[in-house]
Amino acid sequence: MQPASTNIHIPPEIVELFVDELALQHDHSSKAALRACALVSKGVHDRVACHLFSTINLIQKDGWGVKKMTERLEDLLQLLTNNPGIGPRIRTFSLETKAPHEHLNFDFMNLEMHMLPAILRPLIHLEKLSFRNLQGTVRFSLLGEPLVPVFKELLKSPSLSSLELRNIDAFPLKLLTSCTGLKNICLTNPLMEHDYDDYLDMPKPPSTPLLFPFMLESAVFFDSAPAIEGLLGSCNALSSQVFCRLRHLTVAFHSHKDILTAWGIMLQASESLEVLTISRLTNSNYVNLVENPVDLSLLHALRCVDVIIGTGNGTTTPKALCKLFTTKESASNIELIRFNLNYGGVVAGDEELLFRSDRGWSALDEALTSGKYGALKNVVLKLSLNYQWSTAAIVEAQKATIISYARRMLPMVRASTKLRVWVKMINMTAKE
Repeated sequence: MQPASTNIHIPPEIVELFVDELALQHDHSSKAALRACALVSKGVHDRVACHLFSTINLIQKDGWGVKKMTERLEDLLQLLTNNPGIGPRIRTFSLETKAPHEHLNFDFMNLEMHMLPAILRPLIHLEKLSFRNLQGTVRFSLLGEPLVPVFKELLKSPSLSSLELRNIDAFPLKLLTSCTGLKNICLTNPLMEHDYDDYLDMPKPPSTPLLFPFMLESAVFFDSAPAIEGLLGSCNALSSQVFCRLRHLTVAFHSHKDILTAWGIMLQASESLEVLTISRLTNSNYVNLVENPVDLSLLHALRCVDVIIGTGNGTTTPKALCKLFTTKESASNIELIRFNLNYGGVVAGDEELLFRSDRGWSALDEALTSGKYGALKNVVLKLSLNYQWSTAAIVEAQKATIISYARRMLPMVRASTKLRVWVKMINMTAKE
């Protein structure tokens, strides 16, 4: 009698599920186990490679100069060159640099970026592309002329759905006219219109509307009025509706032009926009507008509004909020409002001055409890207070008092909805 075989046949589908589950874990032991699985067979190796190389994040760490970052790029280029099968498996590519303003010259960027075209060219199935510079603003032209045709080919790929350019100046919108699959875009701090005369080699806003074949689902725009104008201009064309399916929008109300262009986006997305995030609302350009162009009640699908405010003393904060939430037309469908207020230079014992009723809190309370906000279920007030010249013990002792001040400023909201107050205390000087 032959002994029973000890070999166990596991269906390939089960093995693939096991590999996929390991890839979802982010601990070191799971990653090591995933790499070990690659040695089992060619089929398993291919499945593992899809996970190991699906995302490439190149981040310039603190203290890394051009030489160190160049070495990392060279290593990646060598990996892609020696393994042609890896490039098509990459779905997300992200490059994060820290080039300060004073170093923004061609030599600095050229040393670091000359390998990018060769690195990006094999990424034929890329879904997410991100360039971020954290310490300054990089002119797109400084990334290198050879990058433009490669960049254009990437944007033409139907697989590309997400593009992020943070602190990249003067990105030519014309490159987006061949991008058919784009759904998510992030443009922050591009060249402002008044700067075009200073950089004659920069692309200027198009004189005729460009036609964009994509419809966005989410968008982030900071200091991006010229870019927004270019995208909005296309909406006048019969064949283009860039923002008609937009569901998530993040914008900064930094200038009057920012407000007008952002409102143009909202109107285009009035039947689809669900989540709106606004920052820098306390800018005097908004508070002092003779006629407020924004009316949130016209955004019929809007359910959540986040307002992020950085302010020195809170003088204009409630006035700006009241102006934003004063509706002119029909009732709003908003269900959740979150106010994120960041106060700097706070002196212990003077916190009550931030919540004085003469600064507009009463008017904001009335606006939110008017009949125009019948759908409102929750209001969240998040306060971040940065203290100076105080001990940690004194700062912490003020927390309960601050919460009571904040809740007292919106009594009608508190009575009609669920008002929640969160407080974060930051002591800038004490070491306790």
